[in-house]
Amino acid sequence: MNIQSTADLALQIMLEKGFDDAQVSADLRKRNMLSFHDDEVSVMRSGETHKLNLIGIIDGRRASADLGDLKEDSIHAAAERLFASASAAPQDVANAVSSNERAQITRGPQECESELLARKVGELLDFRNTETPRAHLNEGSCSYTHNTRRVLSSRGSDLVSNIGYYSLDTYVVAREGVHVSSANGASGNCEDIAAKHAADWFDIGRILRETEAQLYPQGIDKGFIGDVILTPGAFDAVLEWLLGHLKDIHLIANTSVYRNRIGEQIASPLFSVRSHFDGTGNCPITADAFNAPPITVVENGKLNSLLPSLYASRKTGVKHVPTLATGWSVDSGNTPLDDMISGVRHGALVNYLSMGIPASNGDFSAVIKCSSLIDNGAIGPALTGVMMTGNIGKLLQDIMEISVERIDYGFVALPWIKAANLHFS
Repeated sequence: MNIQSTADLALQIMLEKGFDDAQVSADLRKRNMLSFHDDEVSVMRSGETHKLNLIGIIDGRRASADLGDLKEDSIHAAAERLFASASAAPQDVANAVSSNERAQITRGPQECESELLARKVGELLDFRNTETPRAHLNEGSCSYTHNTRRVLSSRGSDLVSNIGYYSLDTYVVAREGVHVSSANGASGNCEDIAAKHAADWFDIGRILRETEAQLYPQGIDKGFIGDVILTPGAFDAVLEWLLGHLKDIHLIANTSVYRNRIGEQIASPLFSVRSHFDGTGNCPITADAFNAPPITVVENGKLNSLLPSLYASRKTGVKHVPTLATGWSVDSGNTPLDDMISGVRHGALVNYLSMGIPASNGDFSAVIKCSSLIDNGAIGPALTGVMMTGNIGKLLQDIMEISVERIDYGFVALPWIKAANLHFS
């Protein structure tokens, strides 16, 4: 499929149908993957998928559609159906398409080295066999992905990207006799997968070792208030809540707890959040067809910006800030992880928060999984059946330390975070 010509054709057809404004996105994704299952190589496969997204606006009325069949007659038929749908849609003056946005972006390896996929899977399986025999690679893969995309709008936008990257994805469970651990895992994207041993990417080696330690978990005798150290994987859920309150849904519904707090201190001075749009696998072109420049959202605890899309900006009057759904980083701190742990009198090291969607005000109650007790500065037994409750906004304010260590998963880069005054029960 020729992405360039398909996008040109689709936009031409949309305008011929009579739309006031139109935007089209043509995508081609190629992927090579070597999978493993129950500690053995499973299957090697490759394939490609293509998609065409059409957006049409008539008199402020908007409709959209995705197509998998990209033949010309199919595009004509889809555009006709879309015109009828848009004509019947509610009018909303906030509907619009991007204007005069231009980009030509090429990042990452543009061809797959298939031998690398086999080598990295072999490294993972060998590491498990020799280092963590009770932790099993239940399933996962090593893969190469190449995404080609072209976005055009009737207002002169033309954005093209070619993004290539390798990925590792692991799902781990430890077993010994009748004892089975909680599930754990890690995944991430990288450009030069040959640069490190597979177990050194995305903290996979540590996760395998810690999963073994989860075979014989214990509960706690009574509740307590203590410190928590959130691993990068656990803190990602906290960051997602924070960013969600800066974006469309909460801004439009007027439920954002940060809507009127630009310039205020919302977190510990240790805490800064920046864009990571140049992370491996990310493409700095937004879903609504804008270039996404670098941005610092929170700096030293102070909120610098909300993050509305074009639509939410026109709906709420808040300045438009082009951003991606993923692609964020939290600055490293000055404290080594071992020192963070040794400074905890009573608390927990948490790898995963099972909490669903926190309340709008940030209150949450989470089962902490793949987690361990910390007592007098030492890692203790694995935990089971333990809840942690608190408020995410307060947790951000109560950050005590941030680790020197940070893991770059490509789509996000995060350190370990230590916070005080969490309730464990």
